[in-house]
Amino acid sequence: MADAFTPRLRVLSGAPDEAEIEALRQVLGELARKEHLKSTIDPDRWGRPDDYFSPRPFNPRAFSAVPYH
Repeated sequence: MADAFTPRLRVLSGAPDEAEIEALRQVLGELARKEHLKSTIDPDRWGRPDDYFSPRPFNPRAFSAVPYH
């Protein structure tokens, strides 16, 4: 099953069988899909539903060097 992320391969040397070529195509296609999803996610994570259920870690000493608290 070919889609936009599944690469077309041409063997230049060696003699891989069809199963090896198909496995390589699937792995490269999955890597391309994951990379595409990474690039489409908003980097600032504003309004993400998982933020409501998982609190961010808090460090109480993060600003202890500030002279005016």
